[in-house]
Amino acid sequence: MANSNGGIVGVTNNTSFGKNTVNTITSTGSFTTQPGTRTMRTLVVGGGGSGGGDYGGGGGAGGVVYNSDYPIIEVSSFSASAGAGGAGTGSPSPGRGAVGTDSTFSICGGAVIYTAKGGGYAGSAGGGMPPGGPGGSGGGAGEGCGAGGTATQPTQAGASGTLGFGFAGGAHSPPSGTAGGGGATSVGETISGVDSGDGGTGKDLSADLGTGVGDSGWFASGGGGGQTTAPTTGTASCGGGTAGGAPGSGNVSANAAANTGGGSGGGGCGHGGSGNGGSGVIVVKEPNIASGVWSLQSQMEAKKAGTWPQFLASMSGIDYLVIAGGGGGGSGGAPGSIGGGGGGGGGLRTSFPGGTSLSIVGPQVVTIGGAGAGAPVGSRSTKGSNGGDSIFATKTSAGGGFGGAGGPGPQNNGGPGGSGGGGGALTPGCGASSGGTGNVPPISGDVNPVQGFAGSGSVGPDAAGAGGGASAVGGTASFNCGGDGGAGLGNSISGGAVTYGGGGGGSGHTTGGTGGPGGGGAAGTAPVSPAPCGGACAPGTPGTTNLGGGGGGSCNNPLYGTGNAGNGGSGVILLRFPTACAPAGLAISPGANSLAPAPCSTTIATFTVSGEFVI
Repeated sequence: MANSNGGIVGVTNNTSFGKNTVNTITSTGSFTTQPGTRTMRTLVVGGGGSGGGDYGGGGGAGGVVYNSDYPIIEVSSFSASAGAGGAGTGSPSPGRGAVGTDSTFSICGGAVIYTAKGGGYAGSAGGGMPPGGPGGSGGGAGEGCGAGGTATQPTQAGASGTLGFGFAGGAHSPPSGTAGGGGATSVGETISGVDSGDGGTGKDLSADLGTGVGDSGWFASGGGGGQTTAPTTGTASCGGGTAGGAPGSGNVSANAAANTGGGSGGGGCGHGGSGNGGSGVIVVKEPNIASGVWSLQSQMEAKKAGTWPQFLASMSGIDYLVIAGGGGGGSGGAPGSIGGGGGGGGGLRTSFPGGTSLSIVGPQVVTIGGAGAGAPVGSRSTKGSNGGDSIFATKTSAGGGFGGAGGPGPQNNGGPGGSGGGGGALTPGCGASSGGTGNVPPISGDVNPVQGFAGSGSVGPDAAGAGGGASAVGGTASFNCGGDGGAGLGNSISGGAVTYGGGGGGSGHTTGGTGGPGGGGAAGTAPVSPAPCGGACAPGTPGTTNLGGGGGGSCNNPLYGTGNAGNGGSGVILLRFPTACAPAGLAISPGANSLAPAPCSTTIATFTVSGEFVI
């Protein structure tokens, strides 16, 4: 009897599998998804803003919208338009920079579903235009006591969490510095002296989209401030932004990289000009489609080439504890014994005990939030840095907020974060500073409804506020006495009770605030007598590693010198699951992380550094 299928072995395969197709749109274009595509990764980046000329700040990066899991129900048509970068000032030109153009992504000729805002322009000393302008990320201020531009990129909802990314540009106070432009993941550096601020950090999507797009997979870094009387220019991170320009009317900062949304650097003093902001881009990644009738030979070839569909293992019943990195403490500022605020504790998210456990499919990248940097030794009126976010699957804990700086300038308030940083002490007669807010969204599945609490502000010139902790606000500062760090929160997911996410103490003239329980660092204080009899300012102590504590603030006084502020403590992630649910092929990497038996027939995976959870 004749074979009804002509001898072909196999069935028609119309599902998505194999290698990935990447569509890149750098101007205006459209495409149609392949049959069988069910999800795609969608990136939209606005055009970057340009730096200001002549003592100019760095241009703000274009806004970023990224969805790692955009659902496709059937074959769909999309159109997209990539925005242009803002035009540079050229040379010689003292004017402010220009905004970038929005990038858009729409479906089936209908309403726009994603819009990435163009980056904000940077300010310039020339023409009395020092403030930075608003945009996806804000532009940095030029010389002349200007504010940084605000970030206007909307946070759009999606299956992969928050989709919109953009941060404010840096500010500047006299005498002659320039601030950095905001980036996709951090603010532009604020400057209070003659230095040039660095641009905000871009967003790394190389793991999802590969290194063949953007700046080796990075997008939307802010531009650096132009060089002033100090010997260095502001720098830019990976993501297409550029460093600030050198002094002189014949010098122009470089153009930001095309198709990255990076901001260009500011022009140096002496009528230095600025280059163009980087153009925007739309990147869509979808699976290749295998269609038609597959013979036995073609099946074997596909398996040999690694393009045959692979079934991903799954695991359910995973309890989690996700702790972010703590914020760094701020430094005080002369004159007077003006103290720096304590860093906020890293955000805390957990399902244990009694919350909703996780179910995962396939390997999972694990990100451990790094320690926020405290103000370095010798610095005055310098804020700390936010701690890094910790991420596992759909759970992200926000890094602790930075401790505010003491003295005059725009950096007094504590930064927002998982828990907020404490406000620095102000120069007499300049009012009070505020603590940063804690991250308190309603979170489905988590045991506790908040990640952390707010930091406290300063009430005068001789004592600074404290960082908030995972269970309490930062302690109140009083005359000469810095506030105590807010208490962290205990958790027994590992089998024994451990407290995480304590806030850093605020510095005071006579008494520094203590670190909050849960790894918070104590603040530095001035000695009773000046050096050499009484010694120098004691430094702030760091938050505890892998507990997510905030760093302690440091003091500053002309008689006692300046001590460094404490760094925050790095984060940690613990995963607890029934041993019976753990497949034989379960592995974690790298070797610094560990798997160990736990009470009640469970297993604990402990991640102290970033790695991978593989089934």
